[in-house]
Amino acid sequence: MTYHIHRVAVLGAGTMGAAIAAQAANAGLSVDLLDIVPPGAQDKERNNIVKAGFERMLKAKPAALMQQDLAEHIRLGNFEDHFERLKEADWILEVILEKLEPKQELMARIEQVAHPDAIISSNTSGIPLSRVAEGRSDAETYMGLVETGVGLIPAGGGTKELNRRLISRVMALSPDTPPLPLAQKACETIGQAKVSTSALEARTLGFLTEEDPIVMNPDHLLAMARREVLALAEDYRPPERGKNIYAAGKTLLAALEIGVRQLQWAGFATEYDGVVAEQLARALCGGELSSPQWVSEDYLLSLERQAFLSLLHNPKTLERIQAMLTTGKVPR
Repeated sequence: MTYHIHRVAVLGAGTMGAAIAAQAANAGLSVDLLDIVPPGAQDKERNNIVKAGFERMLKAKPAALMQQDLAEHIRLGNFEDHFERLKEADWILEVILEKLEPKQELMARIEQVAHPDAIISSNTSGIPLSRVAEGRSDAETYMGLVETGVGLIPAGGGTKELNRRLISRVMALSPDTPPLPLAQKACETIGQAKVSTSALEARTLGFLTEEDPIVMNPDHLLAMARREVLALAEDYRPPERGKNIYAAGKTLLAALEIGVRQLQWAGFATEYDGVVAEQLARALCGGELSSPQWVSEDYLLSLERQAFLSLLHNPKTLERIQAMLTTGKVPR
């Protein structure tokens, strides 16, 4: 999904903030540079701090602006009188003092005015970004495939879909890519029941794609969802159900099984963890095909179901399910 940036809001006119504003202006973007109001300031004096930072940037050597007339792209303001300007910004960048509480307070204010598609970022250095984003609507997004915890593998498309996103997509774009690291990542994500803590982490794990929009403000979520549905409905055609799943076959399956054995030998996995992992690897690799090939989604879904039902009939899986239901813990 292409995202076009036309206007940037830089919050904080210190050395770094003013320089970032200059670079955005150099790129031809319209910029709002804002900072706090000096205590007791009246009328035009209310912009004294942002003006001072802007003027230091103009005098910097080497010059921050590629041409002096680019300064016209930068509009000055303050946090009290001009904060509503953030509604127009496609990218909002926080560059205030390096203290957690002021950054969190500013992020809360930003979230109230930013439009649904706006990118909101921080120039924090020593403070973890996760702390800056605490309490914000997108700070926590828990998403994962956790069935292995009770001795099952994801069925109903979970295993197939992670193959499609983490393995098949890469192999289609670059057929010479070694599939083992891709399959290992998919196996670890499912096998270790990894759960994202944010929407961005969900993307890195394969649960979300780059095409999936992330909405920061929950008040905008329904409007964004409606917009996405209407866009999908326009000129909709059912997707072609061809052979779009990469099945590496028995060679890759053997490599994954060796990895499972090594985890068991090292004491990181139990004997039954290995049984579940082998069923998972078999489904991800397309079974024991003699050579790598492209297969249909239905083919992998069938392997998913077979593995799921096989594990469901195993007493050790039933024991794990019962323990989870009664104690909330999995026996090891």
